[in-house]
Amino acid sequence: MKIFLKSLKKNLNKLENCIFCQIIKGSIPAKKIFEDEDILAFDDIAPKAPVHFLVIPKKHLSTVSDMQEEDQKLFGKMIFKAQDLAKKKD
Repeated sequence: MKIFLKSLKKNLNKLENCIFCQIIKGSIPAKKIFEDEDILAFDDIAPKAPVHFLVIPKKHLSTVSDMQEEDQKLFGKMIFKAQDLAKKKD
């Protein structure tokens, strides 16, 4: 039980320290350009191109390595939404 609680506390700390989780919660402001129950898109604060924004999952994933097979639909949705938003902004 101690190991489980230690792991849970470690994961909660990651969520609290994750900049993207804080943006999703609204703790850090962002210029949102799209949001639904699964993803959030917002303009980059230091754009390096005329069209430069981020599309992130609302599900916390520390790295791409954390993706599971069940996340395929989510990441497909993110890519198609990025394409759609880029066309509208261009």
